Amino acid sequence: MRSIAVAFTWEFWRRSRWWILSEIIVMVCITAVLYGRIPSLDAKTHAKIHYTTLFYEFICFAYFILSTQFHRKSTRLGFPSHLYVKPTRTWVLVGWQMLLPAVTIVVLYLVSVGCARILLGIVWPLLGPMLLLATAVACTQAIIWSMVGFQVLRFGICLLVLQALHVWQFSLYGPVQGYPNTSSLNGMWTGLTPGELLTMVSCLAAAYIVAVIGVSRDRRGDCVGWPEFWAPLFRVRDLLPGRQKPFNSPAAAQFWREWNEVDWIMPAGSGILVAGIILLDALGVSDTKNTIKGFVCLLVIGLGVPFFAGLIFGQCGRKCKIDDFKATLPVSNSRLSAMILRPGAVSLLSALAIYIAGLFLMIGWFFVIGEGKTVIQGWHGVMNAAGEFGYGGTLLLATVGIIIA
Repeated sequence: MRSIAVAFTWEFWRRSRWWILSEIIVMVCITAVLYGRIPSLDAKTHAKIHYTTLFYEFICFAYFILSTQFHRKSTRLGFPSHLYVKPTRTWVLVGWQMLLPAVTIVVLYLVSVGCARILLGIVWPLLGPMLLLATAVACTQAIIWSMVGFQVLRFGICLLVLQALHVWQFSLYGPVQGYPNTSSLNGMWTGLTPGELLTMVSCLAAAYIVAVIGVSRDRRGDCVGWPEFWAPLFRVRDLLPGRQKPFNSPAAAQFWREWNEVDWIMPAGSGILVAGIILLDALGVSDTKNTIKGFVCLLVIGLGVPFFAGLIFGQCGRKCKIDDFKATLPVSNSRLSAMILRPGAVSLLSALAIYIAGLFLMIGWFFVIGEGKTVIQGWHGVMNAAGEFGYGGTLLLATVGIIIA
């Protein structure tokens, strides 16, 4: 290749060409389906469809970004590490790796605009939505590249940032007080004001700076786990009673290893589900009677999903069999099975105990205050906002889970 630009562009196209072609088909289908479902096309309907299209377009592109930057051999999701050996400065690497996806999503949006214009004769705005999509992609890349050692935390921060952009996008179509109810949208995002331009340009600049700092740390091997961040917490943890006590037996050590690797997922998932259901009742989104019914109906999901994720899939290697470390242990098959099943049984019983405790808590709450009307129903709009973004957030998390699995 004669230049860095040509080399990076060629590699990006080689790794992403099938994803880009698939995205074009998806964008055309999304636009056609959304317009095909609506019988009448007034100004509010156009605004609602355009707002929804932008949202789904970014969700699909997020899948594309995560897939092309994931290293399947090293199970690493971050900046493409094979580029670190290139004789190029970090700010140049980051610039090209952020520019090419931004240009790609702009082209995909233009495909949607052309589809709406040619097939339906509808004119969509250009500059504002293109900058918004590029900003969302840049922020996502900056967070993922800068927090390689914190898989869960970085996706939580990523969703919070995207949620803020999502609320701001809503305010461009209608009053933010109506978020996330799309029926409150007044009209299409027609023009790009200087304030909106300054906001998105500032976000792009901040994302680039954060990405350069994060990739620079990762390039020199200083970004894996952020040990300097956890060192003080580990020192405090080691001072707790019993932390320095060795395991009483090899079986206890193996139990701790199994639990620490995968079996904690089920109690944690059950606790998160219980806390979410109780929070919905406390905020007035659902009355207590329906909350109790929800506990009963979600029993299979609340326990089954983390059970399969932790006990079954967590015990398997990449080829869906027992991992190599356990296979080489000098124990019999029955002993090996007991080593795996004992922590799994404790995990299942712990998750069930947490779930039943939450159920009895809501039953007692129902007998105390009846339908469960609370004094914090002013947060109802916040919960609706979380519910509106919940579909996209859940889809994004599921995408990440599929890629990692």
